[in-house]
Amino acid sequence: NLSVTDMAVSKEGKVYVATNTRGIVTYDEQAGCLESIAHDPYNADKLKSNRLKAVFIDEDNNLWTSYSKHGLSISSSSFGICSMGHVASINKRNERDDIISLAYDENGYLWLGTEGYGLFNSGITDGSQLPDIVPNSRSDDNSVTSIFLDSNGDLWLGIYRKGLFFRKGTLWKMFLEGMSPYSIVEDNSGNIYVGTLRDGLFRLSPENGYAPEPIIVGAAKYIPSVSFDGDRTAYVATSS
Repeated sequence: NLSVTDMAVSKEGKVYVATNTRGIVTYDEQAGCLESIAHDPYNADKLKSNRLKAVFIDEDNNLWTSYSKHGLSISSSSFGICSMGHVASINKRNERDDIISLAYDENGYLWLGTEGYGLFNSGITDGSQLPDIVPNSRSDDNSVTSIFLDSNGDLWLGIYRKGLFFRKGTLWKMFLEGMSPYSIVEDNSGNIYVGTLRDGLFRLSPENGYAPEPIIVGAAKYIPSVSFDGDRTAYVATSS
């Protein structure tokens, strides 16, 4: 059994699954095979740890990985993991805390969500443009569990035990109050899918003002990650 923490899909349709104990597991549907990418203590160019928190693929098809207590890495677009550049923390205090979510915005800025220290943006240095919902102080309630930029360039944030926050221009709106969104993705119709820590999977459609609709409830309440491939096939990680 794998403890899945996150998933991402490359432009070629390969699924990259981040795990808590076994590094990255890849799934190639066309080839019908699974492969494992693991930490090698004798090779500094490999994964820094097998305990991964998040994976993200940017527009240039680069693979970003964040680790439990080991910072952030980036690999080339080939995804051969033959060479990974280990990115320094943007704030020294984050060296002791996990980067648990990340995304790029339309300006090319990197957003980093941390466990306990809120939200950081590589293009914002004074915090003046960051939302008040994640104040820059140590607290479990300041954990940014998910970040997503939709096809319109609008920002979605999942905040631990606070809910789902949506930014349109300079305006913020909250959904799923009190929940902990762990994964946010969009399908080709503009619907937003949100996997949560204890409350299952929800769909929010722009056609009804993003009113949340429950998709998965019951036994599989923990949905750590959801991804769509190029054929719009959904991959859903669950607790059972």
